[in-house]
Amino acid sequence: MKCNDIETTSHRHPLRRRLFNTSAALLLVCVTKPALASQFNNAIAATEERFKGEAFQAEQYRQGGRTFFEVKVLAGARVVEAEYNVANKQFQDVDEIRKPRLVARIGRSLARATLTLAEASQIAATSIGSGEVLEAKLRRNGKRYVVEVANNQEAFKVVLNARDGHVLRIRAD
Repeated sequence: MKCNDIETTSHRHPLRRRLFNTSAALLLVCVTKPALASQFNNAIAATEERFKGEAFQAEQYRQGGRTFFEVKVLAGARVVEAEYNVANKQFQDVDEIRKPRLVARIGRSLARATLTLAEASQIAATSIGSGEVLEAKLRRNGKRYVVEVANNQEAFKVVLNARDGHVLRIRAD
């Protein structure tokens, strides 16, 4: 596959081409759209598209036998907290926060991170083999993603570098 044939998962970056300096080698890495996107990433994509913003935090929870996702998106001069119902693909509850200092801080964090929240969650799930992403957050002023992933036996907390996707730590929860 050539890099020009890649579909993108981010509205912010039309085509992902990154150079990583790993030890002594310089690698060209093309981030592709996963063949089977998880419900977690589908909820992130739906929220980003609906509110024309970029997600920085998402959490999955179950209530009454249904699966919901709470996704936080920076959309212009506001932070949108949206609850997404997977069953009917509808937004249940939407709150807007218009605090200039909070918006500026989140904006700086997102500008530092070159990976999107969806990409970080995909890398984290892959790093433990397989599993379901329960929560993902951009932390440390845009330097790290912390992603909680559960498989059949246990839950893991995966910490990633937000610039290059390098897995920094995997810890059983």
